[in-house]
Amino acid sequence: MQIPANSIRFLRTAAVDGGAPCEAIRLTQYDKSMPVAAVTLTENGVKYTPPEGALLKVRMKKPDGHSVYNNALGLWNNGEVLFLFTQQMTAAFGEAFLNVEITLPDTGAVKCSDPIPVFISENAVQQKDIESSDEFLTLVEILELCKKLAAAAQKSAENAAESEASAESSATLSESWAVGGTGTREGEDTDNSKYYSEQSSKSAQQAETSASSASASASASASSETNAKASETASAQSAASAAEDAQRAEDAADRAEAIVDGDAFMKKAVYDANGDGKVDTAENAEQLGGIPANSFLQKTGDGSNLTAAFTQASARANLTAGEKLAVSFGKLMKWFSDLKTVAFSGSYNDLSNKPTTLKNPTALTLQMNGGSSQTYDGSAEKTFNVTPAGINAFSKTDVIPLSNGGTGVTRVLDLYTQLKMVPITVVKTTDSNGQVVLATEWWPGQNILYVVATLSGSTGTSVRMENPQANKFTFTCFNGSNRLANTAVRLNFIFGTGWNIWE
Repeated sequence: MQIPANSIRFLRTAAVDGGAPCEAIRLTQYDKSMPVAAVTLTENGVKYTPPEGALLKVRMKKPDGHSVYNNALGLWNNGEVLFLFTQQMTAAFGEAFLNVEITLPDTGAVKCSDPIPVFISENAVQQKDIESSDEFLTLVEILELCKKLAAAAQKSAENAAESEASAESSATLSESWAVGGTGTREGEDTDNSKYYSEQSSKSAQQAETSASSASASASASASSETNAKASETASAQSAASAAEDAQRAEDAADRAEAIVDGDAFMKKAVYDANGDGKVDTAENAEQLGGIPANSFLQKTGDGSNLTAAFTQASARANLTAGEKLAVSFGKLMKWFSDLKTVAFSGSYNDLSNKPTTLKNPTALTLQMNGGSSQTYDGSAEKTFNVTPAGINAFSKTDVIPLSNGGTGVTRVLDLYTQLKMVPITVVKTTDSNGQVVLATEWWPGQNILYVVATLSGSTGTSVRMENPQANKFTFTCFNGSNRLANTAVRLNFIFGTGWNIWE
């Protein structure tokens, strides 16, 4: 069984979570063609396919308040929900809406699509024999209804044909009584209006009487002939209309039966046998909806020459999966238009509202050796006043430990012991080179931390210590840049346990 090219009349998209409004479906009152609608469901912006075994129904609130609660026909090739518009669903004109209902097989939970608007235009001729009422049909009943309507339409066509034949017979009989010569009635050639009219001319009285009779008979015959022709025309029109209704009903029955029975042409394994995501033949494409093969962009087709009209979005927003290209491009355009020059130059000079004074945004608390604390919050310049209370000042008699910056002693003589330093003064006379040589036995286990040369009554005295050689240190004494040769000098040493070298 083939699916007619116009099998799906309405393709719509509806959300099950409050998405974008669905485009309205428009029908005419008393529509007998029983059109099929295919609804793609979405959830969170992406396509939602009802799970296998789900119960699919259609709820409709008609304009006159009556309700429809029918089974859907099933799922189409890509998971769209298919349902049929019965004649009862279009019995009342006005604005209505319907919902697709999915009952999940595992939990029994029910999902409903957002309302799908349905506008039913008023038929110019109202049919009193079709009254709007509630309708609750199962899938089997819908299929049976399609078959009954197809049979009724066929019967109507047969009755119209019989009526046409009856009209032709009536016209022939009228002609027989008017003029004869039809061969349908015995003695019709001498038993008709024309014959009696001719006979009436034989005598004036007979003519007048016969003429009156013939005139009346002729009028009756003409009226009968006119009525017969009108009946013939009406019957022909009725037959044509009935034939069209029969064909529409038969097509609808074929569509419903094919969808319910899983017609071969609706199966992907048939129309896409090689599995490349494309309809294999033009014939298959026409059976699926009249779209020739390769006349539309496939999932893996070349879209390099596609164009998209769009306008800039009013506010920055992130891209969303499943949205239209025009919406995505509008969002991207808004992001690019809001970028500043610095986004492309990377230059500090292109920044706006550059700070003139760097400030620390984090509060800073200073506390001096356990004393009172002071806080800096970075909002403005601030001067910290360090008071004696802030550094734990000591009195003159306190022994200040080394950890607090003191010496840890109360007498100067103890300072050297505390600091592990030994002061020594040596008086020596320099040789002719201005040098003094001392053996290292002068300071066993100690290092020279400090040495200075002094000369009574002289300024600018200095001393240079040479590298030790053979357990001896050589000191060269100067007065300015001149060596102090053969001169008594005072060398003041401070020895300790180690050096602190700063570079």
